[in-house]
Amino acid sequence: MEHRQLNRFAGVLCGCLLAMGFATAPVVAKPAVPAQAAVSASFLERELARNGHGFPAPASPKNVDGGLTADALIGLHDAGRTGAEFDASVERLRGSYYSATVRNAGIIAKYLMVAGRAGVDPKQWGVDAAKKPVDLVAQLAETFDPATGRYRRLTAGKPYDPEADASNVFDQSLALLAIHEHDRRADQRAALGYLVRQQCPDGGFRPADYQHPASTCAAVDPQESADYTAMAMWALAETGGDRAALAKGAAYLRARQRGDGGFVSQDGVSANSTGLAAVALTKAGSAPAAGRAVGWLVSMQLPEDIPVPAMAGAVAVNADKYSEILADPAAFWAGNARQDQLRRATAQALLGLAATAPTTVPPRPGKPVPPGNPVPPGRPVSPANPGSPQGAPAPGHAGQPASSPAAPGFGGLLPDVAGAPPAASLPPVPPVAPPDLAAPTPPVVRAGPVGHAEALPPADGFGDFLRGPWGIGSSVLLGFALAGAGYWVVTRRAMRRKAS
Repeated sequence: MEHRQLNRFAGVLCGCLLAMGFATAPVVAKPAVPAQAAVSASFLERELARNGHGFPAPASPKNVDGGLTADALIGLHDAGRTGAEFDASVERLRGSYYSATVRNAGIIAKYLMVAGRAGVDPKQWGVDAAKKPVDLVAQLAETFDPATGRYRRLTAGKPYDPEADASNVFDQSLALLAIHEHDRRADQRAALGYLVRQQCPDGGFRPADYQHPASTCAAVDPQESADYTAMAMWALAETGGDRAALAKGAAYLRARQRGDGGFVSQDGVSANSTGLAAVALTKAGSAPAAGRAVGWLVSMQLPEDIPVPAMAGAVAVNADKYSEILADPAAFWAGNARQDQLRRATAQALLGLAATAPTTVPPRPGKPVPPGNPVPPGRPVSPANPGSPQGAPAPGHAGQPASSPAAPGFGGLLPDVAGAPPAASLPPVPPVAPPDLAAPTPPVVRAGPVGHAEALPPADGFGDFLRGPWGIGSSVLLGFALAGAGYWVVTRRAMRRKAS
């Protein structure tokens, strides 16, 4: 009896001590999401609702573009927007068409990342074309090649054809992120090894060596870019992979950041490339460079008082598109391809906007006007009330000086990595001189594995003629001719009446 009482007393004492320990343990507050992310998140929420909670595929508008919808959902979650629109869009994505044979590692990984954020069992994600349950974890495992560590694109049940496999660093990085989020105990050393082999001596990442998947990048590759580098850095940072490779990647990005904070990929400066770079630099602990990248994204956010309220908060893909939108918002929004372009640019920009706060924000572009006749740019979107002309301008609007204090701290894009060293423990990276910006790269629409922007439709030649000087002159002459003919008819009738 005494032993029982002693055991009971000891149990109660331990329970009290544990309770005291939990009560006195410091609570780590989750970093606040930057206010600028809210306005772009609102645009994506409105667009999801307007399109039946799934973005249409450009080539087949009746079908859901699963990759783009997943991009938007990942960004919305990381911006703290997981309400009714988020839930409805997740369900629409789960109910979309799924091939029973095709296995695309990158797309499967995106769905797995969405499932984790939505609290959905990834082994019961949906139903494929053969009426079988879609198990995202098993499907992603099917694409993994243990001999090379590569995640692939293939067709189940058919012999693997390396010539038809277009998987690249995007697929590999997304797969690493998705598996890590699903099971942090998973052994990903082989997959990380394949990823690091794609890093070239200058720190940038190539897409892949499709013919020799076991090869290592031993020289500067003409196809390496900020996009591939940013995706690889994101995966390395989250999984606690090769820290030296992560530091080299950060140096590569910093050396290629434009003076205004934007990033140029293979197809020109864009919100897509800059959004990914902002995430990667935040994860790597390069807060100043990340803040300047987000500042450029903020300067691309469409103003709250734009005549087409549906576009408020969207992020233009580059400065030329921003100016084009301001010149004629209704005409721009009337094109389906242009709407798709805005959704893609905003979805990836939101990743960066949610990752950290802006520091230096460059002036917003204005309407395209003749030299010497400047037009003031539109008012920035108010994070508190997007779409309302009464909203207060956000920090960093046009007219703010080109320099501002560094942003305090930064928030993580994904939960902290268990057991991984903090970003501050990365090896120091020597400063790299920025590239020569005297002749900036002409901004063009970026096309890539994620964030593809559709080309604009051809111009209306007859309409352009009518609006031009020759068209106007022809219209005036035609008006005079019609008036003269009418006058002649009336006078002839009057003369005949008099004669009779």
